[in-house]
Amino acid sequence: MNTKSTLQRRGIGFAAAAAVVALGLAACAPAEPAEPKESAAAGVSIEEIGLIEVDESAAALLPERYQGGLQIASTIPHPPFIDFIEPGVTDKFVGVDYDLLSAIGARMGTTITYNAMPFDGLIPGLQAGNFDVITGLADLKSRQETVTFVDYSKTGAAIMVRAGETSIKLLDDLCGKNVAAVKGTTLQQILVDFSATSCGSSPMNIIEYPDEAASLQSLISGASDALLTAKVNALMLAKELSDKLAAVEDPNARNGYKANPNGIGVLNENADLAEAIRAAMQTLIDDGTYMKIYEKWGLGSIGVESAVINGAIN
Repeated sequence: MNTKSTLQRRGIGFAAAAAVVALGLAACAPAEPAEPKESAAAGVSIEEIGLIEVDESAAALLPERYQGGLQIASTIPHPPFIDFIEPGVTDKFVGVDYDLLSAIGARMGTTITYNAMPFDGLIPGLQAGNFDVITGLADLKSRQETVTFVDYSKTGAAIMVRAGETSIKLLDDLCGKNVAAVKGTTLQQILVDFSATSCGSSPMNIIEYPDEAASLQSLISGASDALLTAKVNALMLAKELSDKLAAVEDPNARNGYKANPNGIGVLNENADLAEAIRAAMQTLIDDGTYMKIYEKWGLGSIGVESAVINGAIN
């Protein structure tokens, strides 16, 4: 399997790349469950990472009811987190979430089976008992009323500039600049708040656009000097369109501005499963496997340093 991004493999150009990173996710129909990667006893081999074997301490925490395997649901496609391996194939997957959950399952001595579900069906499906685990959604305090999360990445906002631009390194450098933002989003509000409190007599000129595609085109055309978008989107676009765009890495905001964790979710009554997942993920962090997976997908900067349960900040 070639691990270059799904956008490149499908030959998708700028317009489609912009659509991929639009703030809303298109719902997709449930797919037939995928076959587990390999038997739990044999471990799991992940391309470019190697064989992931059982960790006895993590396996001992896995409740007996899950030793036959875990059913996992996510919104698919959602690159670079998870996507179908190729168009028309609905039971084989690629992506950082798929690699990580495969590794976590291996460490617990069990197998994983991914299922595609529309985003708004993830928590109801979990409540209905259709799945054991859900991935690909933010850990929010409001969701913790139903779901216990093991936080596995942390993402906020990031600045994008045109390729070759070197004068913009921090939010402060946006003062006095034309900055694109999607109207009515939290990304726009970050700019509004920062400009009001930190830019003084040189406020940002925040240019509103109706969607992400329009704001990206504004940046590429030169109508704006910078754009604030979700950090994972910035990283993906900078990789896909490296001749046109670059993502700004602010050393003071490694995970992005106003970063919030993303969680692996289980029902609150299955907190024992959450603890097993947390312990398995921590072993991957401790031996460096976790970061190897994130760096494989170009997402090292949204990784976390420890496995935490319910770390939501809002």
